[in-house]
Amino acid sequence: MVIPLQLGVATNLINGFNPAWDPYRSGEHGLFPVPQRAVEYAAVRSSSAGSSGWGFPVISLHKTPEDLLTALFPCRVLAAEGE
Repeated sequence: MVIPLQLGVATNLINGFNPAWDPYRSGEHGLFPVPQRAVEYAAVRSSSAGSSGWGFPVISLHKTPEDLLTALFPCRVLAAEGE
């Protein structure tokens, strides 16, 4: 059973998983819903069937703020000639 993915669907994370959740029942997920919608739901549309640009996130650690900036903006400023 596949539940369609929608942007804007909120869940109540404080209550945790719903113990009465049945994964074979249509239109449900394992978390408790919120009492009121915060935003309108939007259907997710794929731009190409079968292939997507999604991938795993890249996680990096940096010892200094300068090292982080170099990783985010990979450019160097070269000194002008004669300096």
